[in-house]
Amino acid sequence: MTGMRSDKGATLIEAAFIIPFVLLLVLGVADLGRAFFDAAKVQEAAQEGAIYASLNPGSPGDAVARAEETIQSPDFTGSITITCPSTDQVTVTVSYTFNLVTPIMSNLVGNSLDLTHSETARVLSSDTCVPSP
Repeated sequence: MTGMRSDKGATLIEAAFIIPFVLLLVLGVADLGRAFFDAAKVQEAAQEGAIYASLNPGSPGDAVARAEETIQSPDFTGSITITCPSTDQVTVTVSYTFNLVTPIMSNLVGNSLDLTHSETARVLSSDTCVPSP
């Protein structure tokens, strides 16, 4: 029995090396999941705003409000603009700055990601398109 030695200390040291990497991996996956979710919200808001603006091209404020309602986030700090590339089209662009939480992801891609999506729709009413101010 005197020849056996304990491996408890080695296990503790191995865990001390592995736990930070696993934690960063989990937080990085959570950051990417949040980014994909917010990118989907930005796309959906642009689509919803374009649909509303195609039916009501003369009221850009209402189309912006409809896109903001779609996002359903009280801390949305992006911008929504409406342009008229031609007389029978309306384009809604939603831009949002996504802030990363994980430090290693921030070092790789920067502290934030710019999420932007534009949707163009045909004007479906007799009103003329009015761009947002």
